[in-house]
Amino acid sequence: MTSEREKLHERMSVSLDLESVDLLEKLQTEYQTSKSEIVRKSLHYLDAISKEKKIPSEDLKTIIKFISRPDNIIIDVSLIETILEETNQDSEELKKEIRNIGREIYVEYFNIGIKSPTECLKTLEKTNILTIAASSNNNFTLISTGQKMNKILKPFLEGLLEKYYENIQVKAEHGKIRIKEKEEREEKGK
Repeated sequence: MTSEREKLHERMSVSLDLESVDLLEKLQTEYQTSKSEIVRKSLHYLDAISKEKKIPSEDLKTIIKFISRPDNIIIDVSLIETILEETNQDSEELKKEIRNIGREIYVEYFNIGIKSPTECLKTLEKTNILTIAASSNNNFTLISTGQKMNKILKPFLEGLLEKYYENIQVKAEHGKIRIKEKEEREEKGK
C-alpha cells in the first residue's frame, strides 16, 4: 500500500531573486519544460555534486568547460607518469613541442578572457595538474600532481606564461615549480 506522500507532489512557494528568475526562465525555454521540472533536475544535480565533494560553482563551470571540449580528456595521473617514465625522453625536441602547446593554450585562455598569470594558473589548478602553494607579485610556487610531471610542466608553463612576462624564469626543483619574473640585474649578470 503506497502512502499519500508517494502519490502526491508537494507544492512549495519559493522566493527567488531576479537573477535566479531569469536563469530559471532561460533554462525553461532551453529545455522546453516546466519550471518545476527545472527545479527538480537542479536538485538532483546539486545532490550529486554534494555527495562527491563540495565544488565551488566557478570551479565546476571551469571543469565542465574542459570536459565538454573534444580536445580535453580526464586521465589518471599515474597513466601520464607511466607514459613519461617509459618514454623517458629529455630531448630538446620534446621540450620545444610541449612549450608550443603551452603557447597555443595561452591563446585559447586569452580568447576566453583569462588575461593574467594568476587567472591562468588558477584555471590550471582546477584541472588537478598542479596546486598553487604560494603567490605574490606574479611570482608563484607550484606543486605538481607528481614529481615526474615537473619535466613536462616546466616547458609547458614557459610557453603558457611567456606572453604575460617579458622575462620569465621557470625552475623545477625539490618537487616544486617556481615561476618568477627575472629582474633586469639578473639578466645583465647572465
